[in-house]
Amino acid sequence: MTELDDDQSLEEIRNLAKDLVQHVTGIRKSAADDRGWVVVAVESASHFDESDAESLTRALRSAGVDEMVGVPTETLESEPAGLRIPATCEGLREFSHRCGHFNYFLSPPGGSFAVLCTVEDHFLITGAPEIVQVALGKGIAEAWSDFLEFAQDPDWSEEERGRLASVAEFYRSP
Repeated sequence: MTELDDDQSLEEIRNLAKDLVQHVTGIRKSAADDRGWVVVAVESASHFDESDAESLTRALRSAGVDEMVGVPTETLESEPAGLRIPATCEGLREFSHRCGHFNYFLSPPGGSFAVLCTVEDHFLITGAPEIVQVALGKGIAEAWSDFLEFAQDPDWSEEERGRLASVAEFYRSP
């Protein structure tokens, strides 16, 4: 993983993030809909676990992508303005280790899909349904079922269950 020091690439990822990111931790549903994209929430403690990294790597490879670029969606004084992340399990796990406590927007160059990594116990993946399913390593309906099960965990406070359920309700509704 290296600093994104190419001004054009940095401008492209920032523009895509500006179009798609709502507040710091949400995807603007209308912008995804305009592209014919779906948005799916995935349980996450600090961005990508091994299974998430493997599925995302498969999606990146199937799309002919060898790296992702990322920018924080919050002001970070001590972090680079952007990052280049290898499209490998190791690259994605390194990103998670280094940036797991920050909100980040990631996309392959060209913006064929995107991942919004949040510190709110989930990440959001958006793109054409076919690529999202590959990135999830399962069908979209199954991914939502898994997320809803996670959101209803009795170990969560009522407030947390409500917050996570509202994420599902917002992105699953037409």
